[in-house]
Amino acid sequence: MDTAVLRAQLREAEAQLQQAVIGVGTAQALVAQRKAEHEAAVATVAQREAETEGARRGTAAIQVLDDDRASFEAARAGASAAQAQVAAAEVAIKVA
Repeated sequence: MDTAVLRAQLREAEAQLQQAVIGVGTAQALVAQRKAEHEAAVATVAQREAETEGARRGTAAIQVLDDDRASFEAARAGASAAQAQVAAAEVAIKVA
């Protein structure tokens, strides 16, 4: 068996492993970003809910609260998606 071919395959596998490791780092950074966005959305919703008690008489404040709740849910979904990307990247490392 030609060892040059085996060495080339080894280098290719090492490069794939490095790409997977980089992918995990990228995905983890994305998870951190999404968690921060989620925490910001939680804080905004809490603030709006506190403000809403006195503003129940008007519809504008309620619309703002609804918008903030939608942003909160989007942030939560983004965090979940980022965590799924981390899991996929970790699987890619195990397979590599």
